[in-house]
Amino acid sequence: MKYFFFGLLKKIYTPVLFFLRKLLGTQYIIEQVKCVEHKINLQNIELDYQRKGLDSQRKEIAGQRRLLELHAALQQLSRAKTEINEPQFMLSSSMRLDIATLLNIKLYTSIIFSDTHAGLRKNLLASWEKSDHDFSYLDIAGIRIANFLKNDSGISVDVFWEIFVRSFFMYYFFDDKYDGKLVAHVENEIGHIRCYKDSACDVTISKHDVVIDAGAWIGDFSAYAACKGAIVYAFEPTEETYQLLCDTAKLNPAIRPEKLCLSDSTGEITFFLCENGAGNGAYREVKEVLLERNLSMTVPAITLDDFVIQRNIEKVDFIKSDIEGGERYLLKGATHVLRKDAPKLAISTYHLPDDPEVLEQIILEANPTYKIVQLQTVLYATGQPVDN
Repeated sequence: MKYFFFGLLKKIYTPVLFFLRKLLGTQYIIEQVKCVEHKINLQNIELDYQRKGLDSQRKEIAGQRRLLELHAALQQLSRAKTEINEPQFMLSSSMRLDIATLLNIKLYTSIIFSDTHAGLRKNLLASWEKSDHDFSYLDIAGIRIANFLKNDSGISVDVFWEIFVRSFFMYYFFDDKYDGKLVAHVENEIGHIRCYKDSACDVTISKHDVVIDAGAWIGDFSAYAACKGAIVYAFEPTEETYQLLCDTAKLNPAIRPEKLCLSDSTGEITFFLCENGAGNGAYREVKEVLLERNLSMTVPAITLDDFVIQRNIEKVDFIKSDIEGGERYLLKGATHVLRKDAPKLAISTYHLPDDPEVLEQIILEANPTYKIVQLQTVLYATGQPVDN
């Protein structure tokens, strides 16, 4: 059936695109012709691998994914000119992307969120599931995390796909590329992209980086950074979630779990708990949120400045923080690190209404050399060390 479909597709796609050229304009179609031709070539290579029995399971999954890309490209092409001007792409002309990339963003987000592709998501999960001496884990194109779906963690499949979006989406679907234009569009669609790169601001993980993962949860971003060759100090102060983090750390020796909360003082703080651990945090301003949470506990806290001294860490290269409104306290407790090391920053800004302004001010007061890019949910920043 697959072979018949591609044979038929070869015969019909050229006249279809000729008609759409009249409808949409030459430049759009030239780009789309290249996109479609490339996808057909990839499919032919994929089918040839399958015929030869080479790594058939993985190739079949990849073939399904590319088939969806091709099908979606043809279906959505007639709407492409409209899509680029829709309100969700309220970005400057300098941030515009070619139509093929825009369509891929639409397609990949549909794969993750649409009920239509529930079967494909199930197949993807099945292809990632591995085990080693009865220890179950997920291997997502080389990134390994504990398979918490199998260990009664209380975390649902839907939550897993939220994890996939924030830590693995760009790695898996866009070959780990974080071009600023691309990230701006993807973040506009789904939010929470952890890395970013343009000519003035490179917030990506490099080999041998020392990474601080504040709010590590199950270790998803930590596992990504470890896969890139970084050393990761992963912070998660609550017992249940910390154990999930430790399970992921077993698969990644470069991850060093820390049962601590990063804040603006060293000692103890009150920590408020959510049902599945996803929203645990130490808010101080949002009292109405705190009143809704009837579970709390006291956890050990430390400033990042104190932590690097205690652990004898020579240099911090990257800080990722998603700690439910505690980002400002982490940054206040990291003034020396921000000045001396000027680490790359990927800081969540969606928890408190004034996060974008407050966090930028704290960073620049600590180190005025930082160049800051703010998208909808994340602040990215790079700077130069400042002599004390």
